[in-house]
Amino acid sequence: KLGKDIAGQLGLDYGASGYGRRLGPAAAGSTDWSCSPERLYANAEACALYHEQFVATTIFMIAISSAALGLLFFLSGYFRLTRYASYVPTCVMEAFMSCVGYKVFKYGLHFCEYDTRQFVPAACVGILLYFMKAYHVGNPAVVIPTMLLVPLAFFYIVVYASGNTLSSVEAWMFPQMNYVSFWSVWTDSVQNYDKINIQAWQNTLPDLAVMLVVCFIDCLLKLLGTEGKLPVKVDKNREMQLFGLGNIATFASGSSVGYMQLKFNVINFGILGNAHDRRGGLVFA
Repeated sequence: KLGKDIAGQLGLDYGASGYGRRLGPAAAGSTDWSCSPERLYANAEACALYHEQFVATTIFMIAISSAALGLLFFLSGYFRLTRYASYVPTCVMEAFMSCVGYKVFKYGLHFCEYDTRQFVPAACVGILLYFMKAYHVGNPAVVIPTMLLVPLAFFYIVVYASGNTLSSVEAWMFPQMNYVSFWSVWTDSVQNYDKINIQAWQNTLPDLAVMLVVCFIDCLLKLLGTEGKLPVKVDKNREMQLFGLGNIATFASGSSVGYMQLKFNVINFGILGNAHDRRGGLVFA
């Protein structure tokens, strides 16, 4: 939506969106952006401006959304508003979590380009791992890394044993990403603030409003879910304030909002066997 709006302002044909992997090439016969090679030479100046505006506006948009959610988290905890989350029926919370699971499944298929050669093996490994974790088969500290690393090793063994190389199976791999210095997030936005397209950003405000509501509810329900899944009493007001303060860093670095994830809490508890050990958080950090 943002790219299409900027392209329209610059008089460029945005093109059709393909089902290619994120950051990857589009499907055959379509283009993911208006400055595809065949158009670049005819619109070199507009294309260069398009990319500058797109990058600067995207970073600005993400930073603003992180700041807004961080402020919302902090204020809800500071004014002790999280107590109202207890009025949410359990069925509503479970339905919301199921919806999140459905979206993960849907975009997992989208990510695999609906190719059975990709999502069928992934489903076999993923379903097996799910039931092993759900029924506590084996030590999670051994089972989870094993189920992730063994299929990966098997893939490379098959590739090289069949006489192929990584270049010949490029369609199965993620696209190669060029090196970009970490400070580019500031030089491409703060230092290039005149390229931020405010009009295009304003057109995304309805989506921002929806995102604020969804992420706020998601965060609260995951706090409630933590109490239901783990033997721990969560100080929800304090946690929400910490989420708000933590997102100062995401705002300053132009990163997307962050908060606690229930699935990681459950995995951490399954591996460490208690709700008090901080080693999981230290290793992750």
